[in-house]
Amino acid sequence: MRMLWCVAVALVALGAHAYADDEPAAPRQTLVVYQDLMRKVADSLFSSLPASPPPTTQFNLLPVSTYWFLEQPVHDALRLRSAVPSTSPDADFQAEFGVTRSLVTYENPRRSWFFGAQAVDRVVQLTVWTKLLDHASGKILVARESEALFRDTVWVSEVDALETPGVPATRGTLPAPGIFSSLVEPVVLIGTIAVAIVLLFTVRN
Repeated sequence: MRMLWCVAVALVALGAHAYADDEPAAPRQTLVVYQDLMRKVADSLFSSLPASPPPTTQFNLLPVSTYWFLEQPVHDALRLRSAVPSTSPDADFQAEFGVTRSLVTYENPRRSWFFGAQAVDRVVQLTVWTKLLDHASGKILVARESEALFRDTVWVSEVDALETPGVPATRGTLPAPGIFSSLVEPVVLIGTIAVAIVLLFTVRN
């Protein structure tokens, strides 16, 4: 009988350990995630620029009053391509970035273990309409919609700290923890099976 109880405890501990291994790493602020996504979008567009001589490039970001924090990543992407940022209308190239969608959502609420802290998946999405114009020829080199996505796991308790005051794009709505998402988890199922085994053998004895 004692051995059966030991088996039951071991099964529950195993389930708890499996969830403990799912602990999220230290997350970046959502604003920083948006900047990284924008940097990738801009770098993809600027890959169409000639390598030499270093081209002067003017760019516009819309709506800049809302997405001011995405200007620096565009500058970074230009410099990585050895291009020269310019505010002159006579620049060699003109790039346009129109942000059409920015969204942060939280999904799949769960606990690290039965009595542990709650974690969620954070999904950050950025959609940008991009265009690259060659001023010399008047030719549009690129015109496309670019989508970038980032996903990680964060603690529910740190969500507020990941948001940036005054930047609505960094805010998302946490899902309501339902009974099935917070309680009926594999660790509970394992515990139920363990108890059932103990009761079965108890009845047989």
